[in-house]
Amino acid sequence: MKQNRILIVAAQPQYRAAMAEYLRGQEGIARVREADNGTEALQIPTEEKFDILITDMFMPRMDGYTLLEELGRRRLASHPAVIAISALSRDDLVARAIALGASFYMVKPFDMRHLMSHIRDLSGGKIKPAG
Repeated sequence: MKQNRILIVAAQPQYRAAMAEYLRGQEGIARVREADNGTEALQIPTEEKFDILITDMFMPRMDGYTLLEELGRRRLASHPAVIAISALSRDDLVARAIALGASFYMVKPFDMRHLMSHIRDLSGGKIKPAG
């Protein structure tokens, strides 16, 4: 079974911590790391690879759109799959996130089981559902 390494980038500490805590308790998750904005996420050494990036699209210092643009410019051996999260659901914002590489766009608040379902999808179904 694939053991995913996940990076969560979100400015709201309680929301980020709740996601991280939930994911750490799920089967198929090897590691969860947190960053509070895109700038901090980009400072994580490139040797520390992540399979999945969960990023809020609106954050101070560097938002999720800029983070995805910057990741696209970097010549990484492998890019993580992306799940974009936001409190806004405008079509233009969703389209921009998808154009920048997001596989899913989730509107907050969302059920953590729905997030885990997307992680399973990105893992090629190699993570079994809980229960």
